[in-house]
Amino acid sequence: MRLTPLVLGCALAVFGVVYGFYGASPQKSIVVFDEEAVQGQFIRQLAEIKATESQVEQSTRRFNEVLNKVLVDTAQQKKIIILRSSDVLAGGIDITDEVRMKLSKAMRNKS
Repeated sequence: MRLTPLVLGCALAVFGVVYGFYGASPQKSIVVFDEEAVQGQFIRQLAEIKATESQVEQSTRRFNEVLNKVLVDTAQQKKIIILRSSDVLAGGIDITDEVRMKLSKAMRNKS
């Protein structure tokens, strides 16, 4: 008879620990981003406008800063982990187009 409350107490403690590890923190999804495609598009755009060396350096620095900010913001907002698509063999949701649109908007807004 005295064993029932002890077993029930242990079961509740185990449930509490399991909930603490799995229930309290949201699960993060793994997504992929094709960095090479986005960088390739950026390089083509610079070539089309026949950018000077200093323009290329300045634009590249800004592009990398804005891209990093867009990726970090997206990861935090959506609670996701972003991997380069070239490093993933299979699986993951591709967010390249979404990042490309956010990057384009951010590059235009911060002229």
